[in-house]
Amino acid sequence: MKYTTFILLAIFFLGHSTEAQTDTLSYGLQFRGDRVGSLTATRTETSENTILYDEESKTIIHFLGKTTIKTSLQVVYKNGILQNSQYRVTKNGSPYKKTTIDRVGEKYHIDYDGDKSIISAPIYYSAARLYFEQPDNMKTVFAELEGVDHNVHKIKKNVYEIDDSENGKMNTYIYTNGILHEGVFKHTLYSFKLLRNK
Repeated sequence: MKYTTFILLAIFFLGHSTEAQTDTLSYGLQFRGDRVGSLTATRTETSENTILYDEESKTIIHFLGKTTIKTSLQVVYKNGILQNSQYRVTKNGSPYKKTTIDRVGEKYHIDYDGDKSIISAPIYYSAARLYFEQPDNMKTVFAELEGVDHNVHKIKKNVYEIDDSENGKMNTYIYTNGILHEGVFKHTLYSFKLLRNK
């Protein structure tokens, strides 16, 4: 039901905007130097002060067996504040993780794989924005999947590290002209590199 509400909201904003502007970024995912997947991030700005983020990825790795992981993230911002999001992850074709976030009044209702929580403070900057806007002057970034804030550390100009609360590692983000150019995502047994396609 919540996903249907998101789709209807997106159609409403897109259908009633005559000045919608869409930007799309595409990336390759690498594992041990080999290309194993792709990611596409789309940002659509409408005339109703609404911004829609849509990100899709597919990764196939052969590490302790073949694993295919797909992710899908849709996020709606209005007047610079996150309104709702849907994050879905499938593993080998089966649901793996899912998070829905809905702003009701001044609070967010979060459902992360059935674990429900509420956040009272408005969310201005989340992971969906990392591809299009480098986190200058940001101390935290909100992760739509886990529903928590991650700390942002500026290492040098255009280079940032963001902690990952799920595995205790630091992920690196490198920007060119304000757009994400490269990312390195570390896990316990392996790391991925994200590189923007030319």
